[in-house]
Formats: sequence, structure tokens, C-alpha cells
Amino acid sequence: MTRAQRYSQPLACLFIDADHFKRINDEHGHPAGDQVLVALAQRLRMRLRASDLATRYGGEEFVIILPDSDKHAATAIAERLRARMEHDPIPVSGGQKHLTITISLGVASAQGPQDTAEAILKRADE
Repeated sequence: MTRAQRYSQPLACLFIDADHFKRINDEHGHPAGDQVLVALAQRLRMRLRASDLATRYGGEEFVIILPDSDKHAATAIAERLRARMEHDPIPVSGGQKHLTITISLGVASAQGPQDTAEAILKRADE
């Protein structure tokens, strides 16, 4: 955030939530839920640039910071991530089952030099 403000560069944030994750744990067990989270994290990481920062935010939520990306570019990235997850089921239980996982994403971008990381994250979460 500081670097983006210092050099007047765009910065965007994606807030990602695995849809209906509690149902996965309830119907398939917590080990399957863990496998889904690992697969989701790997798929997110594979589709990002080296300069992007992805992190698990809590539970089934992830946050991705996209330096040098405005809201338009971040929205395109979000849509690609969403479509990829929807069309590529995740193997669980040693590959015996494949679960189709969907994700919801929020996108926000820095809106000026006075904007804070907390404010951007809050807008993306909303």
C-alpha cells in the first residue's frame, strides 16, 4: 500500500470466499474440507503474477493484493479465477470424489493517497 501511494501506482484487492464451505465439511468431512482449501490455494497461486500477494484470511476466505492493477484489471482476474474454480472439480478422498466448488469474489481498488489498506479490504469484503 505504501509503495503504491509513494509511486502513484494502482493497487487492487480481491476478497475470495469459498461458497457453501460449511456444507462441504458437514457432508464430506473436515479432511475433505481441508483438501478443498489446499486445492483452492494452489489454484489461486498458480494464476497469479509473482508480484501478487495471496493469503488465507480466515476460515474459507482468501485475500489477494494486486500491485499495479486497477479495478478493471482486478475484475478481469477475479472473473478468470471464478470461472476456473467452477469448471474444474476438486478431487477429495483420495480421488474417489470430485467436488465442484464455486467462489464469490469482491474487488476493490485504492482510491487515492489517503486510502488505507483496511478500507480497501473492507470494500472488497462488502
